[in-house]
Amino acid sequence: MKKISFLVVILLSSLLLSTETTTIKVKVYLNGLDSVPEIKNKIEIEGEEDFKNKLTVISEIIINDTIAQKEIVKTPQKTAKQMIFVEGGPFIMGSNLGSEHEKPIHLVTIESFYIGKYEVTIAEFEEFIKETGYQTQDERDQYGWTFVEGKQKQVFGMNWRHDPLGNLQKDKTNPVIRLNWYDATAYCKWLSEKTGENYRLPTEAEWEYAARGGKKTLGYLYSGSNNLNEVAWSYSNAGHTTHPVGQKKANELGLYDMSGNAVEWCSDWYSEKYYQDSKNSINPTGPNSGDYKVRRGGDWFYPNETCKIFFRSHNVPVSSSNISGLRIVKSIK
Repeated sequence: MKKISFLVVILLSSLLLSTETTTIKVKVYLNGLDSVPEIKNKIEIEGEEDFKNKLTVISEIIINDTIAQKEIVKTPQKTAKQMIFVEGGPFIMGSNLGSEHEKPIHLVTIESFYIGKYEVTIAEFEEFIKETGYQTQDERDQYGWTFVEGKQKQVFGMNWRHDPLGNLQKDKTNPVIRLNWYDATAYCKWLSEKTGENYRLPTEAEWEYAARGGKKTLGYLYSGSNNLNEVAWSYSNAGHTTHPVGQKKANELGLYDMSGNAVEWCSDWYSEKYYQDSKNSINPTGPNSGDYKVRRGGDWFYPNETCKIFFRSHNVPVSSSNISGLRIVKSIK
């Protein structure tokens, strides 16, 4: 007797999110027969470990002492590429309670757009790497920032495949990190070319408008709540690492992790006084040039203060830290 061989035709466990139930369709085709029958089965699974266990059982199927080819097609019900429509409109950007570069509050009007329901995951970024052979800055440098013994250090061999502590990421539904701004924009360019859609990084104004809940805003201090622990992985609860996307409460628009998990690159150049120059603007895109790129949102490492909805941060675009990830936006044609 011979066990069947099988071909996995699309991503399997790499796209699983443990909070969802997924249907697996298994098709078994017999080789060497004039008339090839088709056997179909459906198996309900919950979580990655359950999937692996049932996949093992399935792979032991033996049919008529014939080597068969099994095609497994997985359809996840929740993926990080899901996009949320954000209806445009005016909003008050900034805060008079924040730092000087977050003042003054000013009126901004945003046109409608789509934004990622989740931060881009390791699984999604891995698809980009496999298709293009792209190397991130950390891969080229062969070093990456890693949290070791309570301090951030440059450690040999660390890159987007590793968690903030330097362990190889097993759960690929975590947000991808250790990306600089150019790495993030390269992913957006690839996705745009692959799909024919216009994917990009959000502008700073788009990011804050979406984080506040757009037209559905309830005026929270954090994205979706006044209780940080409800909506974010932060310094106080993350355990010095990232976590799978979508585990915390969503904000008013149904967006996850905007106040904490990984900090997110925006498309804008940063200017300390930009808010003073962008009052009553429509679709502002930031200064024409600069030394730093804007990052928004809280993360697992920095104090909880950075998780507030109006908090601004920035870094040089070549910097790739173990807190930096991305969330994609899609323009409406």
